[in-house]
Amino acid sequence: MGKRVGGIRTIDDRYTRMETLVLLAHPAVLKDLVERYETLCARHTENGGATARRQMDDVAYTLCVSTGTRTVEDALDAARRRLHGTRSQGDAVLTGG
Repeated sequence: MGKRVGGIRTIDDRYTRMETLVLLAHPAVLKDLVERYETLCARHTENGGATARRQMDDVAYTLCVSTGTRTVEDALDAARRRLHGTRSQGDAVLTGG
């Protein structure tokens, strides 16, 4: 087996692997973010307006950071899977599970 240097572990003389630690948001936080995003979407659909759009963008960003994703669609999907106790293969890679 290889040696460990910082965040990199040498698997053998030919390969190295980066170890990544991903912090996962508490399910209550994810639930709140999903509900806030859905409420803001409904409000924006009904009334439009820059304020609702800015708030949606803020919550979308927080969802992405909280789930380790890059799009709000992926963030909502990941949050809902986590809230329902299911994981995709991508989740397993992110969490090392």
